[in-house]
Formats: sequence, C-alpha cells, structure tokens
Amino acid sequence: MMMLAVTALLVAGVLAGFGTLPRASAATPSLGTAAPFAVLAYSGITNTGTTTITGNVGSTPTASETCFTICGTVTITGTNYPSGAAPSTQTDLAGAITVAMANSPTSILTALDSQTLVAGTYTSASTAFTLSGGALTLNGAGNSASVWVFQAPQAIASALSTTGGSVVLENGANSCNVFWVTSAGGATIGTGTTFVGTIMAYTSVTLATGASLQGAALANTGDVTMQGNHISKTCVIAPITSTSTTGTTTTSTATTSTTPGKGPVCDSAVYEGYYTNAYGSRVTFSGLTYAVALNLVDNNPPAAMNCQFVPTPSQQCPPSGSPAIMTVNAVNANGTALVGYGVLFNCWNEMTTSSGFTPYTIPVIPGMTHIVAVLDYGCYAFDHWSDTGSASRYRAFSIASATTFTAVYRNTCQPAPADSSTISVNAVDASGNPITGLYTTLWQNGVLLQSCFAPCSLTVIPATTSGAAVANGQSYQVAVSDFMGHAFSHWSDNTTIRFYPLSVGSTSTTIALTAVYG
Repeated sequence: MMMLAVTALLVAGVLAGFGTLPRASAATPSLGTAAPFAVLAYSGITNTGTTTITGNVGSTPTASETCFTICGTVTITGTNYPSGAAPSTQTDLAGAITVAMANSPTSILTALDSQTLVAGTYTSASTAFTLSGGALTLNGAGNSASVWVFQAPQAIASALSTTGGSVVLENGANSCNVFWVTSAGGATIGTGTTFVGTIMAYTSVTLATGASLQGAALANTGDVTMQGNHISKTCVIAPITSTSTTGTTTTSTATTSTTPGKGPVCDSAVYEGYYTNAYGSRVTFSGLTYAVALNLVDNNPPAAMNCQFVPTPSQQCPPSGSPAIMTVNAVNANGTALVGYGVLFNCWNEMTTSSGFTPYTIPVIPGMTHIVAVLDYGCYAFDHWSDTGSASRYRAFSIASATTFTAVYRNTCQPAPADSSTISVNAVDASGNPITGLYTTLWQNGVLLQSCFAPCSLTVIPATTSGAAVANGQSYQVAVSDFMGHAFSHWSDNTTIRFYPLSVGSTSTTIALTAVYG
C-alpha cells in the first residue's frame, strides 16, 4: 500500500512536474510605453567600449547619451531617442515597479548561486540578491508562459548585484517573463555575467565590462552605465524537455505549416495547437504571435510530426489498432528481478500519466514517441537502463514491435564507500514533534536521483565509485512532500523554498536537514 501511495503522489506532480514549490504566484507587470526599450534611463546613458543593443534606447527627462560614437561604439537594432524618450515611459516604469512589488513573495536565499526555481515571486531575508560566479536556473516546467518576479527592495546601489555567473533557462522558461525589481535601490551586473530578465531599477543600472543581458536595463530615477555589453530584448525560450501535469496549459511552440489538420494557418493573428517535440514531450500552445511562434519552434523542434497532429483511430491513447507491447522490468546489480517497483508512462498525446509496477506491460502506439520512468523504493535506487547505460530514469522511446526495457537498481543500504557523503533528513511539526513516513527526494538539474521516507538518509557516492549516479563537489536540491494533514512550512533554518539547495563538499561530510510542517 505504501508503494501505491507513493506512485499516486508522484503522478500528482512530484515526478512529471519536477515537484511543486509552495510559492506566491507572479503577475506580469505591464511596462506600457516602456515595454519596447532595452535601455531606458532617467538621467542619461553612458557607454565605454563596443556595445550592441536590440530594442529601443532613450533617456528622459535628461536626454544624454555619452560615448555612443567616437570614444565608444553603440550599435542599436531598434529605435534610438537621442533627444529624449517620451515622459510616459518613466511614468509607466514607475507603475510597473509598484505592481511588481505588490505580489506577495516567497523568501529564498540571498545568494542565487546553485538555486533552481520554478515560476513565482521571490524575495530574500536581506531584501537583496547576489550572484557570485555560480548559476541560477529557472525551470519553466514545460510552460513558456511561466513568470518570475524577483523583489529586491533594499535601498542600496547594489540591491541586485552579480560578480560573474549566469542565469540559465530550462524546460520552456522564457527570458521575456523574468523581472528583477529594485524598488528602492539599483542594480550592478558584474564583469562577464550572463544575465537574463528585465531589470526594473528604482535608481541606476550598471553593466560591467563584458556582461550580457538577455532582457532590458530600465532605470526609473537614475542613469544606465554600459561597458562593452550585449543587451537584447529578444525573447529566448528554453527547449521543453518535460511537460507539467498541474493542469495548466503548456504555452509553447507553433510553426507555419498550412497542411490541413496540422495546425495554424499562416495568416492567423495568433497560433494554437500541439505536437510532440524532439524530446518526446507533448507541447501545447495558444495565443502566440507569429514571431514568438517561430522562436519557440526553433528551440523546440518537432519530432516525427509538424505542429498540431490529428490522430487517426489507430493513434489514440490507448491504441485501438494493432499496438506494440512495451514491458519494463527491474533488476538489482546481480540481475535478480525486483518486483513491485513503480513505473510511470506517458502516451505521446496524453499529459496525464498511467502507472503500474514491475514487471509492467502496456500497449503503445507503434512509431510514436512515448515517455517511461521508473521509481525508487526502500533500499533500491535506480542506477541505469541496461541497454543504453543511461542514468536518467526518464526514457523517451519509440518502438515498432514488442520491446522490453530493463531498469538496473543499486542497493543503497549496503555500506557506502568511506569517502561518501550523507544527507540526513528529518521532519517535525510546528511543536517539534517528529513526523515519519513523508516522501523525500534528491534532485539535480531537474532530475530525480534518489528517494526515501523521512526520517531517512540520502547517500552521495564519490565520483570515483564505479556506476555512481551522484558525486561529491556538486550542487543538489532536497525536497519533501506533503501528505494528508501535513503541509510543508519551512526548513529549520527558516528557508521557505521546498527544494532546499545545497552543495556537497569534495570530501566526506554529513549534512543534516529538518523540514518543519504546519
């Protein structure tokens, strides 16, 4: 019964949606007349070096552009307003800052390095954000309409500051839906930083030498300083590698196919439909303009079909024609069969997930791309697929006839190597009383690596160990799930993000975490 309950929990979203962060929703702030601007200042724009800008450029009420020529070079793809932008741009920017700050935020760590965040509104206990050479990953959960708003209200020049590092988009995240709001201070993007999002600064924005910005630098009461930068308002949308099962429409890709029954017509104002992309995921899109649709299809290429595909009776899920039979077996490292281990299956045109237990058999549509995943239980954790050696438990496949896939598991209850690290996870209620049996998971870059039931331990095996799926010296996220009347509130150090970010040292260590439930 416990295994069945765990599978039901995963179907509800822990696996297919990379988990659900208890976060405040984010409303997109409307920039009005400021929206077309890649660079907008109040008291002037200064440049050194060679800078390229895609989007409009201007400053108001001080119409000053220094070193755009002769002492520096600025190449603009868009409209430049050297005599001053319209006054409404600053009024609209101020209004957008107010709207963005009205969202109720979830508190996260000030240091953005190594964090992975799904859509939402975020702030930090210090009311400022830093990025110091690491990577912040924004996971769109298969939905390119996902929005991130970061609130940094501290009244200092560097309420948002970076000293290198990058913001990384994955799984449908859209650069045009990321907003950084400094409602009392300014922003400094450090040398060599690769940054993403629209910076809406109350005071000034400074881009240090070589920093790139996929977004916009908008200063409401100060100036903008550029030092040999690349700034672009163009929307960049990450490839969609998995779709969410939360019931939200996945706004994604469109093409210009005019084949009857296969999607949008080229002269339509907006595009809608769905198809299976090259990663084996169903991509659903609606209300997209032609330009955005083209951008999406470039990043999420179709697999065997173009745009919307209208299935014949033999291509329905479950298949009504002559299906191919897919079987999933599980074995330990010695080849002994493991019975009753959870399996999740996504038919090509279904966003809902079917589930079962090894040995698991299901009819599938021949020639179509499907997804199957296997789950952990007890002492055994998934290690690799026997035929490919892949350590990813998610497997996209297409078969023409009966096929068996074998998942190989490792025994995590055996003594670990001496230089392994341990992540110990406990759960308590608001009064400090222990809670047992809550599902706990270890993730890296959106991939589920291990699971257990708190109180329990997750083992990080050294990279030198043969067949190790995880290793020391890397960054991970530990997540805990809700169950019955227990709802996650925060970690014992007051971190409220459910996916707790941590880095495991290069030598053996023990990390103790306690999740507090309301």
